[in-house]
Amino acid sequence: MTTTLTPLVYPQTFQNQQAVIPMEPLAGQIGSGTAPYNGSSSPPSPWQAVPAGSVLDLTLTLANYTGTLSVILETCNQVVAGVNVDPPQFLGSFAQSLGTGSPTPVTANLVTRPCGPFVRVLMTPGAGGGQAADWNVSGKAITAAYTPLSS
Repeated sequence: MTTTLTPLVYPQTFQNQQAVIPMEPLAGQIGSGTAPYNGSSSPPSPWQAVPAGSVLDLTLTLANYTGTLSVILETCNQVVAGVNVDPPQFLGSFAQSLGTGSPTPVTANLVTRPCGPFVRVLMTPGAGGGQAADWNVSGKAITAAYTPLSS
């Protein structure tokens, strides 16, 4: 049975002249199998609002991972009722690797280019049976802090 983690996006804080928005997790599943996490099947891949121009600093954590999987991020400029209006654009991807079923978590990091005001995560398992993973993507959106012009 697959359990989808609810995306949590927190209010922004300011650190070192930058606005930081924690996303813990942005996406994830426990017990994923051969079904993709891509918005066209259950569960959906929801679009998350972030400040336009943010750079995403993310970590993919995998455990109980057998087979292969591909995890990518997309961005778009407009979402209405959970559906993108403009075509999604590729934002970045985590390196694909072979899982051996070990319960010991492995992590991979990704820092993206500046994104649009909406982002989502897509996960596609490898072909064939035996695909399984507990995975989550978490991290933060970072944008320059607003500094008013002096008069």
